[in-house]
Amino acid sequence: MSGMVQVAADVSPLHLNSRKSEPTHVGCYSQKGHPANASMRFLSFLLCVLGPTWPSSTLAQGSRADYERAANLRKVTENKVYRDRVEPHWLTGNTQFWYRVKTGAATHEFILVDAEKGERKPAFDHAKLAAALTQAGVTNAQANQLPLDRLEFNLAENAADFRAGGKNWRYDLWTGQLQERAGTTNGTAAGLSPLEGAPRASTRTGDETSVTFVNRTEGEVELFWLDADGERKSYGKLAVGAERDQHTFAGHVWLVMNASGRPLGVFQAEDKPVRVEIGNQTTRRPRGDRPFRRRENRSRDVSPDGQWYAFVRESNVVISNTASGELVTLTSDGTTNDAYAERFFWSPDSKKLVAVRVEKGQERKVYYVESSPKDQLQPKLHSYDYLKPGDKLPHPRPH
Repeated sequence: MSGMVQVAADVSPLHLNSRKSEPTHVGCYSQKGHPANASMRFLSFLLCVLGPTWPSSTLAQGSRADYERAANLRKVTENKVYRDRVEPHWLTGNTQFWYRVKTGAATHEFILVDAEKGERKPAFDHAKLAAALTQAGVTNAQANQLPLDRLEFNLAENAADFRAGGKNWRYDLWTGQLQERAGTTNGTAAGLSPLEGAPRASTRTGDETSVTFVNRTEGEVELFWLDADGERKSYGKLAVGAERDQHTFAGHVWLVMNASGRPLGVFQAEDKPVRVEIGNQTTRRPRGDRPFRRRENRSRDVSPDGQWYAFVRESNVVISNTASGELVTLTSDGTTNDAYAERFFWSPDSKKLVAVRVEKGQERKVYYVESSPKDQLQPKLHSYDYLKPGDKLPHPRPH
């Protein structure tokens, strides 16, 4: 290769000289511009001819393992930073507060802070409380994994009230005695969200929390956790009237289905413990005429006395008697651009109904392609709303 230089030229199939109809040499040339020896010309010829058919694996942008590693980046990096967040729960007087801090992938502790004195200490003896809970029959009670929900401190009585193992407790901070309490502690109440527009996967894993599911339906229901890929993981069934304290993480999504496999709704866990009542309205089906039963994608809600169903048809509100199937149209001013939405609020006596009417905003779509859907071989085109600054927003108001 002495006296040879590499030419940075297109290594493409041989180009014909328009004058002499001879192949133009590409590849290696001597410094004087003459072709190199025969072996080098032959090598250049092979590169030109075989280049386009070179094994694709040598030219690939990445292997399957590379793409799988990139897809799992969120799972690999999540829950790697601890003690990074303080959510204060202020006590009476607003000079002291407590918070729960994450100390590991599945561990935590409770801290009590006196803001005036600048003191920070464990809220109680974690090991002693874990032993007391275990003796009382609460399973999985460990010093670094205390399953406490709806925690409240009463420093005037040197006590802490909380819920664990499906029961309410009071813990004496001085003596370490644990006593079961009747009744319920304060907690946020919530309901299931309809499937339309609801999250379909647990794409965020926040702090540990809990959800108390209460079955108020007329039949058995089953609880499913939706993982990061939207796959259903059954967490057992809930009998009529039963309730369950379910440990979870903020941002995780739960699906509830009735005994026939019909989805009743979903719930996304919040940072604070929440009590979710699964009501009869989620399992009732209209018993009117068959066309009404088969109607799909309608907005509907049952009155408290169970006699009426409300739904939207052609942008207006209609109610149906669940016994006779009688239909009554309540509004006539709904239009395509100013329609009644799928949100209803019945009065306790079932005599009044509030509906939400929404003036349509500007529509702007962003599209993306799902290259490998699980239910078919061909890609799928999806879209979602993506408004920009200055776009007209939807205007909901009650009627």
